[in-house]
Amino acid sequence: MPSAEHGLKKAVVGMTSGFALSYVINAISVSQVYVGETIIIMFNLLAILSMLSTFENMNYWSLPYSLGYFMGLSLLGRFFMESWELILYSLVILLYIIRKMSRKFG
Repeated sequence: MPSAEHGLKKAVVGMTSGFALSYVINAISVSQVYVGETIIIMFNLLAILSMLSTFENMNYWSLPYSLGYFMGLSLLGRFFMESWELILYSLVILLYIIRKMSRKFG
């Protein structure tokens, strides 16, 4: 079963790869005014779809994995994520952890 370490790695890899891709998209959009706006909109839609996919997969995560993922978000999220993304991810994973703990101990 995946451990907290696996969840932490998943969060760090996801944030850094998203940050790197965002950096590339922003670099392209600066040089291409009209094309750049379209790319940014498409990238934001892709980010939202990725977020929804992550939320859907949380049902299969173990409690330690979820805690590791939350720890990764807490430690590095403010450096690699937009504030709205960090708040939404943190809120959803925290609610999921609370639900998981209440089922386990309640």
